[in-house]
Amino acid sequence: MTSSTPFAPFSEWLSTQPVDLIAEILAHRPDVVSPPAKTTQVLAARLQLRASVSRVLPKLALLPLACIEVAADLGADLAPVSASALISGINSSLAEAGVSESLRPTSTQIREALDLLCSHGLVWGNGAGPHGRFVGKSNRKTPLDWEDYFCLIDEAASTIPPGWHFLPSASRPSISDLKAALAIVTPKQQRLLDTLAESGGLGSSKDAAPDADPSLPIPALINAGLLDRVDGRTVRLPATVRALMRGARLHDENVPLRPTAPETIVIAGGDDRGSAAAWETLRHVADLLKQLGSHPATTLKDGTVGVRETRVLCESLGLDVPEVSATVAFASAAGFVHVGTPHPLPANDNGGDYFAPTLEADGFLEASLVDRWVCLALGNRNSDAAPWRVDELSPEGKRIALLSAHSHGPAVPAIREMVFRCCSEATASTTPQLKNGDVLALADLRAVAAARFPIANARTSDEYLVGVINQLCALGLAVREADPSGRIRVGLTRAGCAFWKVHSATASDADSAVESLRGVLAEMLPPNASYFMVQADNTVVVPGPASPEMEKLLSEIAVLESPGLASVYRITEHSLSSALDSGFDAREIIDFINRFALGEVPQSIQYLLDDVARRHGKLRGGPAASFIRSDDPALIASLLSNSLAEQLGLRKIADTVVISQAPLSRVVDAAREGGFSIIAEDANGLVLDLSSQPSRIQAPAPALSPTKSQHGSGTEWINQVIETMRAGDRAEAKTVAGRGTGIDIDDDPASGTAAYNLLKRASRSGQDITISYVDRNGQSGRRRVRPVTVSGGQVDAIDPASGQVLRFLLHRITEVHLAG
Repeated sequence: MTSSTPFAPFSEWLSTQPVDLIAEILAHRPDVVSPPAKTTQVLAARLQLRASVSRVLPKLALLPLACIEVAADLGADLAPVSASALISGINSSLAEAGVSESLRPTSTQIREALDLLCSHGLVWGNGAGPHGRFVGKSNRKTPLDWEDYFCLIDEAASTIPPGWHFLPSASRPSISDLKAALAIVTPKQQRLLDTLAESGGLGSSKDAAPDADPSLPIPALINAGLLDRVDGRTVRLPATVRALMRGARLHDENVPLRPTAPETIVIAGGDDRGSAAAWETLRHVADLLKQLGSHPATTLKDGTVGVRETRVLCESLGLDVPEVSATVAFASAAGFVHVGTPHPLPANDNGGDYFAPTLEADGFLEASLVDRWVCLALGNRNSDAAPWRVDELSPEGKRIALLSAHSHGPAVPAIREMVFRCCSEATASTTPQLKNGDVLALADLRAVAAARFPIANARTSDEYLVGVINQLCALGLAVREADPSGRIRVGLTRAGCAFWKVHSATASDADSAVESLRGVLAEMLPPNASYFMVQADNTVVVPGPASPEMEKLLSEIAVLESPGLASVYRITEHSLSSALDSGFDAREIIDFINRFALGEVPQSIQYLLDDVARRHGKLRGGPAASFIRSDDPALIASLLSNSLAEQLGLRKIADTVVISQAPLSRVVDAAREGGFSIIAEDANGLVLDLSSQPSRIQAPAPALSPTKSQHGSGTEWINQVIETMRAGDRAEAKTVAGRGTGIDIDDDPASGTAAYNLLKRASRSGQDITISYVDRNGQSGRRRVRPVTVSGGQVDAIDPASGQVLRFLLHRITEVHLAG
């Protein structure tokens, strides 16, 4: 029912709403509470800012956006409109377009969409349901003022991308028809369209008359739907056509408005595929950290990694450029690598910056496989990396290098969230019982996104969408199934579902959500192998993930031949010699092998180890500046006859001892290069480990999530913000002014936006307005006009009396009123 009481302004309506609804609005619009609003009026103003509205519209589904479109056509941004009128408007539009009743949304679904728009701060009003909701029926004996009526905030409709329509219309050509018409225009028609697009979209011609020769360019374009006839002398280029001419992707109007369950498929063994992919990614990251720790990569002046260093990384890791770029992106987002000055510096330091591991990398390398997975997944939840762009050409025509700003995309986090939200809607209600390890996936991600997030879906290119999905698959959070028709079939693994709960958890529930994630990942991974099998060909087969201790020792004494959840190592003469160089002795090595080996160790391993140990360490070096000793005088003689003797300045002081003025580490390294193996020892004869320590960079911690509140408990903080606003409301002496239809731009700087919105409404509804303006000579004027287009800082309008096309610059307009 309506009332003699004026419809409450937005700020006044906000001030009377319960805490739960305000909390919903703030959760959906986090940008409006930084810093916290002092009053409800300030919050209302922020919620209506175009920049804020543009952030929330891509998060809305098709039906709420269609409600905004129809509500604007009904004038809900000018005066209250009933929910029944909105329902009737949507149904009548769909009926006229020939949409079957089974594809139309129900009244309840439309009312639910209205409540959703309320919870996003895009409409306001009192519904007939409980707590002022538009769904359901209340037990109130006396109806509220303006019950079941709502208004649309000013920027809601005008922020919808130009040329977009969410409802099909019988009077408007479809997108496919417009594309077909644009494909067959003549060169003369194309020049005319280009001229209109460059000049604001409005033009005058006598050929616009209804009785003009249909073979002429303008009548032909009007008949094709590429131009609109404003009157007998004026045509307008529709925003939809202009968008198509720019190559913009528009929403497919054939997507049904009625929300339906998505089509799903079952990916057999999806969890196993996800865990295997995650293990491979974790191995690549660990290998990268070890490689950069021993050989930090030099960076260019702009902080990127050059072609040569990228090639070195590819060769040392055994990966191609896309794999290296993805691995670098994962490690960078988690804070394990950084650009700076490492410690210790490389031996060939050039004085510049390096790309090297951070101190946090040590914790990752020492952690268990499950903890590594948790760290990497959570470290990448807000990453904007777009590693698939590395090695492509930038807009400037240059190759995109590792760590380049062009290898990041601001839209990546939003695309990732869209994928998660779409995939999380897949349910098992309409499918057979899933087997353990199977994944329920979407049959067509694009089709679901077109209904759930039409704006975000249209803005997302296939390159970025597939790139984000590949990242999620590499982290084991999603799994994708190939489809011959080109559809994107993707679903969340158990790890992905648990990760999404962490991402969307409140501050108070975050710790328990992370523990739940850790538990799920532990279940998905096979248990750590407690043994390995040593074979006669000197290979070691590990039948599962190796524990950190086993992996560390195996990598010291053997060479990894076949990585995977079940891996194969090979023990060689060189690998055993390297282990002895690192300070191990033969007894420690054989004890380790016997402790983990399943069954008897082949004699070939014992023979090889004894042989290497017998030849290894006959030469001993100590800091004196340095000395070399051996029990074998012939070996000393062989060393002195080598070119190394002159290079190191070796001098014989006994049959079994030589000394050098070079540091011991240099003597040991040079001797190894010459084929002599030396064990370093201190003055007491104890073995020294002279292997170089990995380089590390002291780097800042990764940035916190921009979407998560940093003010402690979300509920407590929201209550504090609301109490602050209401205290500010009580402190205000003046009464909030009601909404008007006349706007004097000089009254308040904020009214410039209101004047712009009023001009947009008038151009949409075809209403006449009266504007006051100042011309280029400083002379003031006043005129009644009918706005046609408002864009680019100017208003194109028609004089209703003469039909003359007029143009006004927005900054010269001083006052706007709806004409009486």
